Amino acid sequence: MLIRYPAMSFSAHKRDALDASMPFNHRMTHLRSCAMLMGQKYRVPRSKVIERVRQLAGVDVTIPGTETDLLRAMNALVQIKESGLQDAAEPAAG
Repeated sequence: MLIRYPAMSFSAHKRDALDASMPFNHRMTHLRSCAMLMGQKYRVPRSKVIERVRQLAGVDVTIPGTETDLLRAMNALVQIKESGLQDAAEPAAG
């Protein structure tokens, strides 16, 4: 019998990404899972969310970084979650 476990929420992945007691690479995996969930929410590929994080935070979450990079990327993901992929602070084109 196949047992299906509920998917983790953005908040659960965020909590684990910020948990300094976990190995750093494991925390980065949780960070990328947050990006995947935002992709699902906004119906875009995860790569689009990762690119938006790169624009907002200057961090490439596909490569190992530093603790500061992780925090900056998580802040960008929270901003994306709250405001959408288009940052309200940036002027609209046109």
